[in-house]
Amino acid sequence: MNFRQFAFNNVKRNLRAYSAYFLSSAFAVMIFFTYAMFIFHPELEKLIPGPTTKDTMKVAEYMIFIVAFLFVLYSISAFLKARKKEFGILTIHGAKGSQINTLIILENMIIGVAAILTGMGSGALLAKGFFILAASMLEMKEQLPLYPPWEAIGLTSAAFLGLFIFISLLTPFMMRKKRVLELLLGSNQHKSEPTTSIFLSLLSIFCFICVIWFMKQDVNRLNMIIIMLLGLIGTYFFFSQLSVFLVRLLKKNRRFFWRKINLIWLSEMAYKMKDNARMFFMVTILITMACSFSGIVLAFQQQSAEKFTENPFAFTYNPSEKAGDKWKAEVGKVDQELDQVGVKFEKIMINKIYFKFKETETSIMKESDYNQLMRVHKLEKIKNLKDNEAIMVTSPDNQIDERIKEEIESQRKLKQLTLKEKNHLLTVEQKENMLFDAGMLVVSDATYQQLKQVALQADSKKQDLEISSINYFVPDWPSDRLPTASSLEVKVGSKLDKAINSENESGESIGFLQSRGSEYFGSKQATQVYMFIGIFIAAVFTVSIASFLYFKFYTDLNQDQRIYNRLSKIGLTAKEMNRSSTIQMASLFFIPLIVAGLQSLISLSMLNHSLGFNTLYTPVLTAIGAFVALQFIQFLIVRYLYLRQLKRVMV
Repeated sequence: MNFRQFAFNNVKRNLRAYSAYFLSSAFAVMIFFTYAMFIFHPELEKLIPGPTTKDTMKVAEYMIFIVAFLFVLYSISAFLKARKKEFGILTIHGAKGSQINTLIILENMIIGVAAILTGMGSGALLAKGFFILAASMLEMKEQLPLYPPWEAIGLTSAAFLGLFIFISLLTPFMMRKKRVLELLLGSNQHKSEPTTSIFLSLLSIFCFICVIWFMKQDVNRLNMIIIMLLGLIGTYFFFSQLSVFLVRLLKKNRRFFWRKINLIWLSEMAYKMKDNARMFFMVTILITMACSFSGIVLAFQQQSAEKFTENPFAFTYNPSEKAGDKWKAEVGKVDQELDQVGVKFEKIMINKIYFKFKETETSIMKESDYNQLMRVHKLEKIKNLKDNEAIMVTSPDNQIDERIKEEIESQRKLKQLTLKEKNHLLTVEQKENMLFDAGMLVVSDATYQQLKQVALQADSKKQDLEISSINYFVPDWPSDRLPTASSLEVKVGSKLDKAINSENESGESIGFLQSRGSEYFGSKQATQVYMFIGIFIAAVFTVSIASFLYFKFYTDLNQDQRIYNRLSKIGLTAKEMNRSSTIQMASLFFIPLIVAGLQSLISLSMLNHSLGFNTLYTPVLTAIGAFVALQFIQFLIVRYLYLRQLKRVMV
């Protein structure tokens, strides 16, 4: 029997020992291959157009591969750690270090090739179900048929063969040179009390304090990079140093440490936190990324829906300054289309001018136009303004864009306005209204005409200083019901958008039509793609995280069985064992999740205003809640499997 046959027989005869590593590798290949089949589907570009969407899907594939690399790397390290005793026996029988390394490489390649073939086969079987799910989530008009996935096969084979070759060459360095006694003892050797550095523990706290301080400063690229670096450093030392230091403090509290089962689970907690620091760090970063991405996509969806429901006008047409009377023909197209589909509508024209007072420059609207808007929006109207009166309407504080905050604040302080050319005064009152992003000055119709004449005299070259918008209110299309692809509003909006706005793209700028329904549905389609990618990535991350932890429990199983077997002989009950193990497992499952949740909230609160959102907290908390729910389900499964193994050794 040659060495290759020995390696092959070793794998074949120890399927149970190799099964965890093989299944984890096959699972990583299956996820990657199934997603590759989706993004390379020839019909996908027709159903989801746009290079940006395609590029985002490819980025998601790279992320899946990175997670797969970490997943397989951690699997092999746990696998090798569990086989130390076997390597010690081979060493006693005369095997050299180079031979053991060659054996590991050959075994790894055999398992790798088998995992690639199994993963691609399983992915092909699951592909149709995945296509149906994707089509449903993305609201595609047609289902994606199966096809020969040559590109996906080529990419998956090349990527994972390269991955397994790299990891095979890396494994000898992971083994390091150990004495035979250390190999034979394996996980049975005595562990010394984990050390911790007070300086590094304080450094972790200092990094988090600096992150909070930098968040209160102006948001710019440099600050964001500094915050990310400090957050990474603080998180790593939190798990490797500060958490161990806190456990040691708890152990020094005799009243707490010696109470009931606290002695049992706290005794092992410091070792587990120290041993798993890198894994916790990696898991926290993965969850933070997934929660942040999901939160941003949910926020975009929420903002798009709010924009639709807050706009009562199905269409708004804005003529360009140089359009002359040409815009009337385009408005006629809108009227004609609405008449053809048989819906009643009300057309409201709103005019405003931009005027320079001595105190400030602002947009002005007449009282009658303002009241028309208030009537449609079902808000409070203005009653009988006098010719020397004006009302400055500004947004509420939570609606103000940070870029114009100073301008709004100065407008709110105005008590009167003076014309530059005359000493005519306007007494100004203040009012809040969420309809206007910037300040809007409302005056009586007579005063509006006077100010318009003054503006025309000041700039005689401009024939018309008025900025007009034609708004269409359709009672049959209420804003409190979100439209779908089959909604008449979306169909009519898409048709008019192509008919009117396509002329602007050809170079002749007459005006622009804003369609509430088609804009919402276009935004919804785009965010649905990102949401699908986000959910898929989040699901992969969640399963990977649970698998990381399961591998850790699997590696420590023999040692934990020995500990609980001995404790049961001196009176430890099965119920106490359950509670002690559950506390330890829950800590390992949920501490990284809590840290990641806090980091997601902190990082996205920074981007709240820069991304233009009213609030990101609700979407982010929704994403974190979904992660907690998934993690809790997986925790219950892993807990059941693990406790079942421990109960077998209880006396």
